[in-house]
Amino acid sequence: MEKTLKERLFTQIEAELDLCNGDITPLCCYNYTDLTLRQSLVETIAETCISMKIGISEAIVEVERLYSMNSID
Repeated sequence: MEKTLKERLFTQIEAELDLCNGDITPLCCYNYTDLTLRQSLVETIAETCISMKIGISEAIVEVERLYSMNSID
C-alpha cells in the first residue's frame, strides 16, 4: 500500500479508536490505551479492513471478536 494511503488509514483508525466504547469493544479499547500494544492493534485493524473489504468500525468489531476468542481468562 502506498505510504501516504497507509498513514491516512492508520490516522483514521486511531481517530475511531479515540472514541472507543469499552462496553462494546473492551479488549480493543484496552489494547489501544496500552502504548506497547497500540501499533499492533492499528495494523491488525488495517489488515482486517483491507482483507475483508469492510469499514473501520466493522473491522474493530471483527478484531474484538478475534481477540475475545483468543483471550484466556
